[in-house]
Amino acid sequence: MIATMHPALTQPKPLNTHEWWADSSSCKDFYLALQFFVVQAIAKQTGERDADVRRSLLQLWPNSAEKAIDDYALLFSENLTDEQQDQVDAYDLKETLKGTIIQIVGVHFPAPEPESDWDYQQLFYLTEKLHFVDCHFYGDQVFTESFYTEYSTDIVFLDCVFHNNWQVITVDLPSSGLPLFDVCEFEGKAIIEGYTPTSGYTCIFRNCTLNEVIIKNTEIDTYLFDFLIEIPAQLKKLALIKCTFNKTLTLGNIKGMKTLEFTSTVFNKKFALIACDCDVVVIKNTNFNDLADFYMSRFGGFLLQKSIFKDFSAFEKCHFGWQGGVEQKITLNYVTFYSFINFRDAKFSQILDLRNTNRKEQPNFLDAEFNSSALQGTDRETFRIIKHSFDAVGNKVEASKYFAHEMQAYRRELKNDKKENHRRERLLFWANAKISNHGQDYLLATRWFLAIIIITGLVLANDSQQLIDTHFAGPVFWQWIRNSVNNMALGFLPLSGLFNDREHLAAFLLLSAVLLSGVTWHLLVAVRRHSKR
Repeated sequence: MIATMHPALTQPKPLNTHEWWADSSSCKDFYLALQFFVVQAIAKQTGERDADVRRSLLQLWPNSAEKAIDDYALLFSENLTDEQQDQVDAYDLKETLKGTIIQIVGVHFPAPEPESDWDYQQLFYLTEKLHFVDCHFYGDQVFTESFYTEYSTDIVFLDCVFHNNWQVITVDLPSSGLPLFDVCEFEGKAIIEGYTPTSGYTCIFRNCTLNEVIIKNTEIDTYLFDFLIEIPAQLKKLALIKCTFNKTLTLGNIKGMKTLEFTSTVFNKKFALIACDCDVVVIKNTNFNDLADFYMSRFGGFLLQKSIFKDFSAFEKCHFGWQGGVEQKITLNYVTFYSFINFRDAKFSQILDLRNTNRKEQPNFLDAEFNSSALQGTDRETFRIIKHSFDAVGNKVEASKYFAHEMQAYRRELKNDKKENHRRERLLFWANAKISNHGQDYLLATRWFLAIIIITGLVLANDSQQLIDTHFAGPVFWQWIRNSVNNMALGFLPLSGLFNDREHLAAFLLLSAVLLSGVTWHLLVAVRRHSKR
């Protein structure tokens, strides 16, 4: 349908204000112009060309919506009063409009005035199938029962621009086979709210330019988005609050997303966030009853709290903390995983916290990378969980690597704990870290091993003072201490054969033997951890 455009229905340029709609005369002018425009469209669509019929439609509109026929015998009567004739005409008009698509093309709609006599939304009461094409909408509007009435149930927007926030109160719709919003542009928020399903549409947003999408208290029985590859999605925020999704929800290749928020939401079908960049992800009280896939996505901050994953959950090749916000945490708090969890090839540039998670199966952290700040901040329990996941599948090499991280984290905990009874543990973990990095670095242990052998050899080679004169008599007290220490070392019988006429080096030789045996043990452990099958 293409109808003659009235000047009041167009604007010379888009406005985000109500300037041209500020006085009642403008309201009335727009109302009357839109009324004539729609009536003319209905007359053309229904084949009513007679001028009297047009005038009749004009008179009936919109009061005919209130003139419901209560006695269907009137349809077959000949002698009718004016009021009864109005009721019959209204009934005939509604029946004629059933199944007829009325297109509203190229109209600029200001913000409606629900309390005004000139509220143009009431002009759509009689239409069953209403399609807005290439229209502009201004002001924060609520798309509610004023549009979705008993008869006006099939609404479609094509190539429309919404200059401010736009809210839809959803209802159960018949099958239209079309998207609700097709190739539309939203400069403000797109808000959908309602407890009834949005069935009947192929999707809600198809190839739309979106800024913020907020969906509350809604059961979605169709696809939320349908983006073609050549049309990039510029979605900045997606908030799902108390929603139920009965269709797959997929977001792909969205860059520059600021916020992804799921609260008290249920996904009964697959959820996929593929190769997207998001500054903040907050998921609370949300159930994923099917596959949850976050493949190759990058997150600034990531909070997952009091949620359940009943099927496979994939974080493969994800990058957590990709913007360098090391002060934030990747927190999985009171999260339950009933199936496999995949963190393969994931990168962690922030602290990971898995302490408060419940897992039916072991996670997969194969080839995962932690940068230095993530390693320094992640707690011991998280590393223990990762270590155990490798132990469970027999990957002892990777398990040993995370064992070292676990011990380093434990060492940091002890360092921060100033209790007296932890001093010995702090010293022990310090020595383990310095000698072999908790059994992970056999080259470090080898260097210590060679250093002790070389130092011992040099001391023995210099016993006759050929290399350097080390005679130092010192005070009597010092001589007494030296002799006492050497005499105690002589009491260690396993080394007595090494002393011979080197009783003056007994303490040094004993210390050297103890250090060498300790370093040898570290070396053997490190080699074993790198070679054990």
